Amino acid sequence: MVNREGKQLKLLSAILRGKKYDERCYKTIEIHNNTGVPYTHRDKSEIKRTSESIIRKGFRNQKNKEPVIDLTNDHLSNKGRARNQLI
Repeated sequence: MVNREGKQLKLLSAILRGKKYDERCYKTIEIHNNTGVPYTHRDKSEIKRTSESIIRKGFRNQKNKEPVIDLTNDHLSNKGRARNQLI
């Protein structure tokens, strides 16, 4: 990552940029250690990966099944009216 900080720099400016990069890395590591917030802004723990895989499996399984019917109050009241009109 430090190699992306600049191209064709002189030695002194390359060292200074590397120092700034290291300071940023140490700061994010320190914040991660103190607060528990991942420095990559992404939780890569075993529990999180397992829950994400369960969610992905659910989406894959949903594609193969029939769509779920939404039963809200609007649909129920409309069905009752239609039944009354047919009788």
